[in-house]
Amino acid sequence: FKTEAATVVREILDKKRIGASAFIIDRQKGWFGTAAHFAGGPGENHFRLFYNGAVYKSVLMKISSRADIAIIKIDENFNVDNFTEPYKFASGISVGEKVFIRGFHAHPSNLWAGKKLTGILRKYYGEDNGKEIVFDDLAAYVVRVNASLNLPAIPGRMQVSILSAESCIELRTEEDHRYSFGGLSGGPVVNVKNELVGIVFASDPNSGYYINLNKRRLVYVSSDLVFAVPAQELKNLKLSWTLLN
Repeated sequence: FKTEAATVVREILDKKRIGASAFIIDRQKGWFGTAAHFAGGPGENHFRLFYNGAVYKSVLMKISSRADIAIIKIDENFNVDNFTEPYKFASGISVGEKVFIRGFHAHPSNLWAGKKLTGILRKYYGEDNGKEIVFDDLAAYVVRVNASLNLPAIPGRMQVSILSAESCIELRTEEDHRYSFGGLSGGPVVNVKNELVGIVFASDPNSGYYINLNKRRLVYVSSDLVFAVPAQELKNLKLSWTLLN
């Protein structure tokens, strides 16, 4: 299946280290938008981009100084016929508006029902741990615009994540996702007209894995909250890079 969204993986010695979502923003140039906190530090700007059935070497182009967004580009030959048209930017967004959160991330096998599997973990990386990267298209609605998010103090967190949290879009999914949103960072948030309104960068800080002392095991606390960078920030980043180059 073809979609505007992609999976991008940061590797070490050809092994998957961390993954995120991305989406096409310029099909002629091979540019994709993603989350900056995924990109890593100096010397870690080589990625593997999985897009519409093909795999491309990619590199970091530009990180925003204002928000948790970045642009990466394909660093080898590609055929634009395999690419979809990029999203148009929405003129705005309002509280109560219905949106869709799109992207790729790992799901355990018991949550594969009704999902589109990619084969990236099992076939490309040879991992057989009962998980696979799947495509998600989660219906949600806007809870707040210009929201503020208090992120936990995590060593090494990029400053852009903090900046994004000062003025972001708060979304609530219509159904309990029942699993971590990890990997959806960098994915597009679109309205019912299929226009870009935001880019995923965080989920509820109170969700995640915790040690249950009574049951003496690791448990996952799910949440239906997702936070996005306004699409205007990506539009500004793309424009600034085009003007400077």
